[in-house]
Amino acid sequence: MEIFSTSHDLVNLALVIGIIALSAAMVYFFITAAGFIREMRKTIDEFNRQLAVVSQITDSIKSKLSFMFSYWSVLGKLVDKTINLFQNKIFKKAKNKISHFSSAKKHEPGEEDAERNDLDSHIEIKVEPKSKVKSKAKAKAKKSKIKKDI
Repeated sequence: MEIFSTSHDLVNLALVIGIIALSAAMVYFFITAAGFIREMRKTIDEFNRQLAVVSQITDSIKSKLSFMFSYWSVLGKLVDKTINLFQNKIFKKAKNKISHFSSAKKHEPGEEDAERNDLDSHIEIKVEPKSKVKSKAKAKAKKSKIKKDI
């Protein structure tokens, strides 16, 4: 009894070998795909971990920046208050000098007190930024130029 006596037997043998080879190829493909998917999952997990670290770093930077800006605003307010305090002291000194100058004149004591009270009530010193002073000077110069032209 011969195993491969007819061509039909040879075809069946070829089919069996093909099916076994195809099955082996499919098993190899699935094993390789599973390894690839496992590596992709590890890569994605590592990427997510790195994103979480970057997110924590940016959050800490944001909090430090917001704290720094709030500190700057407090510092700015402190500087403004200090400048206002010095301006008030300078204005008081100027006011005292003006009142001292007016009291240096020889007047009767009643007039001196009345004059000092009058000065105190009417003296108002305003400090304007240079830009406003310049613009007012320019406006006055234009008015005087217009009057000269007329």
